[in-house]
Amino acid sequence: MPVFIYLSIKIVMTREEQLKVYQDFSNQFSEIMLSKGMDYAQDADVLSNFKLVAEICGTTSEIIAMVHMATKVVRLGNLLNRGTVPNNESIADSAMDLGLYSMLFRMLKMDAVKTAYPVSQPVNRVA
Repeated sequence: MPVFIYLSIKIVMTREEQLKVYQDFSNQFSEIMLSKGMDYAQDADVLSNFKLVAEICGTTSEIIAMVHMATKVVRLGNLLNRGTVPNNESIADSAMDLGLYSMLFRMLKMDAVKTAYPVSQPVNRVA
């Protein structure tokens, strides 16, 4: 049975460090979303891959995004509970992917509202 020793080391993140991590994450986030997006969807509709999979599965594109998010959460949980080094993508990569799927989910929700209410019609709705 493993024995865990907890040291009372206080680790602090300053506001400046937090901003640096956020900026680095945002830059990586944009690069990955744009480069991976080119592999998965058409330029005319960057969300077309989610829509096609939803059509094939008989569900909504938002549900497809949520399935991808759930898969990443399960993977992260398994990796963290095992405490081992992943064989393939890192924990940081999975966390990044989870963020990307969250952003794509938001975009799909925005697209659904836009589709339901064309721009020519005024909409007083918060999505």
